[in-house]
Amino acid sequence: MRIISGTKRSTALCSPEGEEIRPTIDRVKEGIFSAIQFELQNKRVLDLFCGTGQLALEALSRGADYAIMCDQSPKACALIKKNIEKTLFNNQCELYNLDYKVALSKIKQDSIDIVFLDPSYKTNLLSDALNILCNGNILSQKAIIICEAEKGENFFEEIGAFKIRKKYKYGKVEVVIYQRKDQL
Repeated sequence: MRIISGTKRSTALCSPEGEEIRPTIDRVKEGIFSAIQFELQNKRVLDLFCGTGQLALEALSRGADYAIMCDQSPKACALIKKNIEKTLFNNQCELYNLDYKVALSKIKQDSIDIVFLDPSYKTNLLSDALNILCNGNILSQKAIIICEAEKGENFFEEIGAFKIRKKYKYGKVEVVIYQRKDQL
């Protein structure tokens, strides 16, 4: 596991042991960042259910200004702290070792531009988090939400003010990008 591009290109990240944490594979990560490469500069990122922190750290390496990372697992947060230290992004990150609902309640209104949602598969966490985000007030007017799920996940075509902009399939993984309807 590594940073693919940007200022910290090729920086090796600490990988999880066991199967409790499922990092995004490089092929999927490359696809995600190819799709949003021109939308990262000076943006504030939220990586919910972040596991290793690699998506937020990749975004910072590619020009995002700030990242909020959240994971409920103390084991994951220990790994994320190591990866933040390896990339030297300490001053550009906040890490919440909290339930995602509590973390979302702590974020300022209209402050997030890009959200990465990659919760454990076969849970209702993705649809619940999407519902809270799309009907809440923390997202900026031009915000996008990138969801990673197991192929076959039922995604809402529209949710709140958001609509699917694009879908991508990578083997057993599906990535869906949401954007506000008035920005499409």
